[in-house]
Amino acid sequence: MAATGVGESDDFARFSKWTSEYLKAGEAEQANMIGEGARLAEGRRQALVGLMKSNPSEAARNLVAEEIRTALPAEIRGRMEAPFHGIGIPRMLVFDHFDRGEARHALSMELDGNHLHLHPALRRGTLVLNREAKVKGYRLGAHFLLLEARASRDA
Repeated sequence: MAATGVGESDDFARFSKWTSEYLKAGEAEQANMIGEGARLAEGRRQALVGLMKSNPSEAARNLVAEEIRTALPAEIRGRMEAPFHGIGIPRMLVFDHFDRGEARHALSMELDGNHLHLHPALRRGTLVLNREAKVKGYRLGAHFLLLEARASRDA
């Protein structure tokens, strides 16, 4: 992935082109396209994680529409973001090195007992830390792109 972001857009464009061709192809041709699609999906995956870290709003603009994602084979979908709608607990972790005068923080989202790196790209809602929230977003490996959050009535 290029630091300039150019490689990222190339990864998205190549995957988008492959997806379009795959969905138009016949069944026999599709079977022959899966290897290339998996390779392109992996490049896109790495580019999307990079955008989630550096520009979550841009990452949100590069999500694959649900109707397209579900039309792709499992070998490809397994390398893609998956939608999540449910209860999560956003948290902030603070790392202090007082002896060096340094402090860092990181956001995480607890989903189903798993702690994921949180990348907020909120379209709607307010993020309240350490409280259950109804969240909508996309999970990709150890990362969660948060699009909506609202306080859970059960919290």
